Amino acid sequence: KGATEQAITYWNTALALSDKAEEIHHYLADAYFELGEDEKARKHYQSAWAQGRDEAMILHRLGEIAFRQKDPATALGLFSSLLEKMGEDDVWANRVSGLFVQYDYVDQGFIFLKNRLKTGTKPERLSKAMIKLYSAQATEAAQAEQWDKAITAYQEILSLEPQHEQTLRDLGWIYWRKTAWHETEQTWLAYRTYYPNLPEPYRLLTRLYLQTKNYPEAIKMTQEGLKIFPDQPDLKLSLAKAQFWDHRFLEAKRSAETLAAAYPEHLPIQFFWGELLIQYGDFERAKTQWEKVLALGSSAPRARYYFIRSLHETGAHADAVHQAKEMIALHGPEKDLMRFLAQDATVRVAPQNALHWYRLLTRHYPEEISYWLETSKIYQQLG
Repeated sequence: KGATEQAITYWNTALALSDKAEEIHHYLADAYFELGEDEKARKHYQSAWAQGRDEAMILHRLGEIAFRQKDPATALGLFSSLLEKMGEDDVWANRVSGLFVQYDYVDQGFIFLKNRLKTGTKPERLSKAMIKLYSAQATEAAQAEQWDKAITAYQEILSLEPQHEQTLRDLGWIYWRKTAWHETEQTWLAYRTYYPNLPEPYRLLTRLYLQTKNYPEAIKMTQEGLKIFPDQPDLKLSLAKAQFWDHRFLEAKRSAETLAAAYPEHLPIQFFWGELLIQYGDFERAKTQWEKVLALGSSAPRARYYFIRSLHETGAHADAVHQAKEMIALHGPEKDLMRFLAQDATVRVAPQNALHWYRLLTRHYPEEISYWLETSKIYQQLG
């Protein structure tokens, strides 16, 4: 700011000496605009224009100043002059559209551009400008969870540019929020058709097929994606999950174990491999694996529980109980760990200890009827 103010001082001095006043007026206007002194900027832009500085940017800046001064009618007149001056140059239409979005005049922007079409402006010249307005409209509707309004805006974009990348991605997510799975699939299939060399549509379609439990299609989609993008650990992980949920247990185990070795720092992969070891009852390896998951920084309560369970299942009963209590002291009440301690105390016939943990479970998870029943049984036994 200080340097700009210094520049203004020198330009004002130069203005009194120069025979190129229009150029210096323009410099001064830009400086005042940068400082947010809109009225001074406006006067210097107008002086530059009146003295022959015939530049589109001056009209653009004057229109923006009018928006900043809450004078949209003046802005619209300036923008009309700007687009008439620039003829078939759609860059300026796009810039003007950006100002309608920036200053929250989207509805007026639609009216303005549609009026331009009525004056004979070619539709293709305004398509990018219209897309910018529809994108803003869709984003605002999505943030307000007005899904149908967002869908309508996104469909308008695709009518202007069927391969619009961001719209193909985001429209699929809007359909997802409505659990409109068929429409989600069709949108993301179109995304893949237009952009077969991007990994994202394969990831999105795989996620969709996993969500809808269409595991054969999930496997097929990950395999297609991995042929093009062989080093995509997230796709490989999705393949292993789809194999497991499709009851291809041996394939899933091989895939997960290979991935865990290939990507030792990839937390989701290490987590899934740990889950499989628990599923297969390989607690000795699971204990080491869950130690690794925790060391990688997992904050998931389930990771702590699986580590404690692995310790317990491999015979380290006292250590498991001790570490479970330490984890609760450090991280707060966690259902799985407290249930483990309650059940362990019950097995060791330590009813007072079991009662302590079940009472905590009823306090923190009062909706779980089983904890109330277990607490009642212990009271009856102590009776």
